[in-house]
Amino acid sequence: MSAPIDMYNRYTVYTDPSIPEVAGEIRQGVRQPSGTTDIHDHLSRLRDAARGNVVEIGVRYGVSTAALLQGVVENGGHLYSLDISDCSPTFAGHPQWTFIQGNSSELYPFVPNEIQLLFVDGDHSYEGVFADLEAFGPRSKVIMAHDANEHENPQVLRAIEKYFLSGNCRQQSMTLIPESHGLAILE
Repeated sequence: MSAPIDMYNRYTVYTDPSIPEVAGEIRQGVRQPSGTTDIHDHLSRLRDAARGNVVEIGVRYGVSTAALLQGVVENGGHLYSLDISDCSPTFAGHPQWTFIQGNSSELYPFVPNEIQLLFVDGDHSYEGVFADLEAFGPRSKVIMAHDANEHENPQVLRAIEKYFLSGNCRQQSMTLIPESHGLAILE
């Protein structure tokens, strides 16, 4: 098991996949072959915002998981990561991390009712993003959604905007950060 700070730090700089350690992580599925990630610019935001009950929808390689887990280690709290694929080995055994496998739209009963931070980066279809926001958003103080760049993922941004304007959204403001495929922040 990698400590979250170690994994987080490895993702904050570009690393060469020809290095044996990195090549081993690629084979284990921990690192993308390029050694970079499309969420690179947002890792510090995720780390800083992670406190209390944090729910992450979409684990994949565990890059955002590492930043969120490091945040709850530093700020107190627990990270609940949801993914349709089995990502349980990512931080298996960490006392502040729970992995739940399944379709996120069916998993809302298995996370706390009060969520400090919801991070959405799972199903990128309009229906999938909107369903995640409808299921988890009303219980969340802050929502961050990745891939909200309207030029690359217009369906993601449309779903976020629809949720933000709905009567179920308790957040009062929405900020869009365009780097690294875009990040929407609802507070």
